[in-house]
Formats: sequence, structure tokens, C-alpha cells
Amino acid sequence: MAELDPLLSSFQSQLSEVMEAVVRGAVLEVTRLVEDVFLREVRRRRREAESLRRRLRWTEAGRDIPEESLQDQDPPGGECPGSRLHSLLLPVPLTQA
Repeated sequence: MAELDPLLSSFQSQLSEVMEAVVRGAVLEVTRLVEDVFLREVRRRRREAESLRRRLRWTEAGRDIPEESLQDQDPPGGECPGSRLHSLLLPVPLTQA
């Protein structure tokens, strides 16, 4: 049994190093996803605020609002901000067999 102690200790040490590397990688990936989604959401909110300011100026001036100001502007690529992160956080539906 004494012969296995160094082997077991070495295995535990190697396993610990691998697990730390995996956790670090996962934390970096989750952080990158959150930052990406957050920045897109901030840009979308800024565009929305600017659109609302334009509409307010048009309304205050007593003019009709141009059609393009009334339409929601989706980000390029058609992907809704937060959709990647949101899809990761949604529970997986259970299927009945």
C-alpha cells in the first residue's frame, strides 16, 4: 500500500492541475459571452434612445414621424442581443417518451 501513496499523490496533483485549467477556461468563456452580450445590449439601447430622441423632436416640432423612425432596428446579422446567452440559460424541455 505504501508503494501506491506516491502514485496516488501524483495522480491527484495532475488531476487538480487539469481541473484548474478547465475551470479557468470555462470562466474566461463565460466572461467573454457575457461581455459580448452586454456590449451589444448597450449599443442597442443607445440606438433606441437616439431613435426616441428623434421621434420626440419630430413630435415637438409638430411634424409626422418618418416611417423608418417607427420601425425597430435589429442588429446586423438578425441576431437578437442576448440570444446566445439567453439560450444557454434556458432550461432544456423534457420530452415524454
